[in-house]
Amino acid sequence: RWFLRLTDDGQTPDEVSYATMIYAHAKHGATEQAEKWLQHMLKAGVQPNVVTYNSLIVACARNGDIVGAEKWAYAAESIALTARVSNHTASVNACAKCDDESLAGRQREKMCPSKVEPNLVTYSAMIGACAKAGDRIRAEWWHKRMLERGLQPNGHTFSSVITACAKAGDVVAASRYLDDMQRAQIPADVVVYGSILNACAKARDADRAKKIFEQMQSSGIQPNAFHYAALAQSLAHTGNWVEVENLQRTMING
Repeated sequence: RWFLRLTDDGQTPDEVSYATMIYAHAKHGATEQAEKWLQHMLKAGVQPNVVTYNSLIVACARNGDIVGAEKWAYAAESIALTARVSNHTASVNACAKCDDESLAGRQREKMCPSKVEPNLVTYSAMIGACAKAGDRIRAEWWHKRMLERGLQPNGHTFSSVITACAKAGDVVAASRYLDDMQRAQIPADVVVYGSILNACAKARDADRAKKIFEQMQSSGIQPNAFHYAALAQSLAHTGNWVEVENLQRTMING
């Protein structure tokens, strides 16, 4: 209704107007409707921005559609590349016309990222979609791709890739990303530690579970019943019932 009122008033919808409509549908996982609005946007000759593509990736992620999410991530990268090439060509042409290298240098300095340049949100959404589907390989691939583009991961991206590894039972990879997270001075939360401890329990890796548990405590995070249970399960697999009982007493005594 809001969009129709906009057009009825004789106003021309811009990229923000379309991006808002796409985001509204994406928020509820209505991928088909979100994609239809993108088609309307393109037919109207309005260039999508990064928010548009991020919304579509989120919509696909909500529905567990990794293939669809990747399609839009690749689309954002492709269009951003085209924009960068166009900007570079314009700079070279300016240099050729004026034969002024200093001016060409200033032109290059003025070049700014395209409005469709994939950003941290783009890759975070993509990695999150992979984590939700338990696809460790894809999650790690997109994490690496993000780093190659000079983007630094945040808590959400680390959490997603760690969760994906933990779901796949790869406690070594999950622990490695946790170490990377700490080196980046990004605090992990109870969910991150919980997912790794749970993976350790399933892998019967008591030594790693104890290390992760101690790491969590040293970072100032108070373990909850889930964390204690996961560690106890890891210890139980080794037959170390004394440690299991000690752990139980520690949990009860708070």
